[in-house]
Amino acid sequence: MVAGTQADGAVWVCRALFNSEPGADVLAHNQYAQPIHFLHACDNAAQHTFAQRTQQLLENNQWQQHTWYKTEPAPSSSVLVGVMDLSAVTLPISKGDFYLCGPVGFMQFAKAQLLTLGVPDHNIHYEVFGPHATL
Repeated sequence: MVAGTQADGAVWVCRALFNSEPGADVLAHNQYAQPIHFLHACDNAAQHTFAQRTQQLLENNQWQQHTWYKTEPAPSSSVLVGVMDLSAVTLPISKGDFYLCGPVGFMQFAKAQLLTLGVPDHNIHYEVFGPHATL
């Protein structure tokens, strides 16, 4: 999930519900000069894994986050309701690097949205954990 190189644009991390959060700590450790934006999707606040740790990193590093809860009303203005809709946020189409993590179906969904929005394929990065080699 973590960039091997640093581009001129922002670094965007698109993630769905998963069971560990080492990537955010690695991003913090690497001290990227670019803005970091987390795009997170899950069913509800109870499933928002590592929410407190991520919030700490957001505040300490002045990162941004957009969150979608699929099945519950938004508890704050920073949380959107429904499935992740990348057209709902302003994205750096030509200058951002996008790192996807989560279940394969989610990554396929997010990648398709990014490509539709005009993000170049070489700016979309992912690592599949499991039997699939590509999205």
